[in-house]
Amino acid sequence: MHANTPHSRRALALVAMTGSLSMIMLDVTVMGVALPSVRESLAMTAEQTQWAVNGYVLALASAVGLFGKLGDVIGRTRAFLLGIMLFACASAMVGAAPTAESLILWRVIQGLGAALMQPASAAMVTSLYRDGERGRAMGIYVGISMAFLAVGPVLGGLMVEWLSWRWCFYLNLPIACTAIALTLAAKPPKFPRQTLSIDIVGALLLLLGLPAFVAGIQLATARGWTDTLVALLVLGGGALGVAFLFWELRHPTPLIRVALLRDRGFLSNALVLLVVQFAMTGLIIQQSLYAQSVFGFSPAMAGMSLMPMMLPILLIVPRAGRLYDKVGVRVPSIIGLATASLGMATMTLGIWLRSYLVLAMGMALFGAGIGLAMSPTNTDALARVRLEERGEASGVIQTFRQIGGTTGLAVLMMVSAIAMQACPLPPQIAGDPTLPKLVVLAAGGDEDARVTLENSGDLSIAAKTTMRDLMVCGTTASGVAATVSCLLALGIAILWSQPPIRRNDDAVRE
Repeated sequence: MHANTPHSRRALALVAMTGSLSMIMLDVTVMGVALPSVRESLAMTAEQTQWAVNGYVLALASAVGLFGKLGDVIGRTRAFLLGIMLFACASAMVGAAPTAESLILWRVIQGLGAALMQPASAAMVTSLYRDGERGRAMGIYVGISMAFLAVGPVLGGLMVEWLSWRWCFYLNLPIACTAIALTLAAKPPKFPRQTLSIDIVGALLLLLGLPAFVAGIQLATARGWTDTLVALLVLGGGALGVAFLFWELRHPTPLIRVALLRDRGFLSNALVLLVVQFAMTGLIIQQSLYAQSVFGFSPAMAGMSLMPMMLPILLIVPRAGRLYDKVGVRVPSIIGLATASLGMATMTLGIWLRSYLVLAMGMALFGAGIGLAMSPTNTDALARVRLEERGEASGVIQTFRQIGGTTGLAVLMMVSAIAMQACPLPPQIAGDPTLPKLVVLAAGGDEDARVTLENSGDLSIAAKTTMRDLMVCGTTASGVAATVSCLLALGIAILWSQPPIRRNDDAVRE
């Protein structure tokens, strides 16, 4: 499928790939607004609540490199179709989950399905379009999908309020079926395959190291950093991560082409995507919880409250793709990340002031900045490598993005929990031997603690007020951390972004 291929077939493939990525993005944030209902329905502990959100992103981050390589071996179209079928089946099982443990298990399997289809879909889109067209195509692919990252809470809220939280996951089934039908109708070309050579050692290092590291961070919230298990998980996971990098640099057929990071422009793009995803994923989920806990919004209103972030993304991303085709990545990336940093700082101020107006202004700025920066950054990363390397390059980029998302969720939740524990409590709460711990646990998402507080008689009103105060304190601290992350991404773009590389090997054989 090259420049002479009918536009209609490329358009069908683009719609299918965009739909698949939109599902992945949707399921990252839909849990945020649905979480209070899920937590109550399945009587989740605070730790289970974290894993219900992060198990999906962690599985995606851990497996996307391996499955990106597998897609190059078995064929991108086949990998995409297998991934989307696994994702759809797991979505149905999440919706039907009778217990917290089964929901977390199927969320992990959902993440594995997403890891199989995401790198295949990104590589297919970049390979179907030439220079001059690729930026616009990737603008549609990334932009609409980024909008679904923001629209997830909206759809989730409507589903929770009108139907059930379970329909947040059943919704994936018609989208998956449509994407499969469009892919088969588009008849994608047979992309160049690589010979069968899977780096098993590298896969094990990544599959063991990243979950251990993230699990250690999440456990530190409850056990503290001096706990032996926490130290073993964080240090052991970090050591496995370092070993993975050294192994991949020396392996003849690495799982993830870490050597691609020697291109300073590719490294800049990968780090920007990692850091922005770190800031964005965790805070969107926390804002959905904040809107329900502090503003008292219903699930549907909480979802709709994120619309100021979604609309700028929808309006700006297509234009950002065309801008990349004209001027490259540096200008839109720097301007976009500067705007996103200002937006994140404004959002944090709105959280602290408990002002939705200020919060909405910040969301609009952040959405505009993300819309301008992310599509050119993603497009430039894949355009910097040869056609036959784009599956691997997509695996590297998606691994960076998802590592940013899963560590961002863990770290921002940890920052929020630490801030809650450090906030002063009113005398009537602080003077009780059991209430302080219960209030902090309830504010952090423990359903048993919340129910106990609601049954605490005269203290229930004071406890609820204190929980809201702690939520403001914790979410504000997370916002500060997310703002610093956005500024770090801006610094990387200023120092390291490079002119685009134009290649002549973009036509794909039928």
